[in-house]
Amino acid sequence: MLYKKFQTFAQIVGFVTIGLLAVLGLLSLFNGGNLALAALGLAQAAPQTTAPQVMNYQGILKDAAGDPLNGTYTITFRIYDSEIGGTALWEETHANVTVREGHFNVLLGYSTPLPDTLFSQPDRYIGVTVEPYTEMTPRQRIASVPYAFYADSAFQAEHTDRAYGLSAPD
Repeated sequence: MLYKKFQTFAQIVGFVTIGLLAVLGLLSLFNGGNLALAALGLAQAAPQTTAPQVMNYQGILKDAAGDPLNGTYTITFRIYDSEIGGTALWEETHANVTVREGHFNVLLGYSTPLPDTLFSQPDRYIGVTVEPYTEMTPRQRIASVPYAFYADSAFQAEHTDRAYGLSAPD
């Protein structure tokens, strides 16, 4: 008797599952499957309209003997258009930066916003100055991730005919 009830319950669950899959299959015919995904709560959220305008920077400070430093320091960061000489395009000073076993971490652009066009050219270098010393050498070339700031303006492209997988009407 108990086996028969369990068998009936299992059949009902099976039919309900097949029915739900059929409904989701029909929904997927509309809007490229987004309705089916939305029904499951799996729809992709719309992307943010702007990228965060700060850049994480991590470094290691050591003394002349190569031993890691500890303490708090005032560190100035500059972004240049050249590895040697050149023009400082942006500058920000961070007071009381905590350095533990040589390691530190700051967010650049937090107090002095990074200009929208700062990474519009491919060659940018970061200079680091720990007070009371002069700027460390060599400057480090900034690689791809900060260039995402410049890509943020891509939504303004005039010749875009697709957004979120849908064609724009003619």
